[in-house]
Amino acid sequence: MGFFDHIKDVIEDAGKHMQDEINKLGDAGKKQLEETALTMATEYKDGGGSDFEDCVVAVAAGLAAYGASQSGPLGAAIGAGAGIPCARIACRRVFPE
Repeated sequence: MGFFDHIKDVIEDAGKHMQDEINKLGDAGKKQLEETALTMATEYKDGGGSDFEDCVVAVAAGLAAYGASQSGPLGAAIGAGAGIPCARIACRRVFPE
């Protein structure tokens, strides 16, 4: 197995792990994550932010900190990468095209 094949396998495994952790959340956990992301995106805009991409970075960073403070499936899902898609969705709601 070559280097790039190994990298591809690692990325695929990480994606599967993230999906497993998100599935463990249940509807209440998903709703909590969505609401937290939307609150952060709104606060970013209300604080003078005006750019979708910068919003995504700010919200993803905020969700990473939030995830680190949580335990159980919610913290694990955010740690596994769920914060970035949630940040993109929340920021798109605040900064529609």
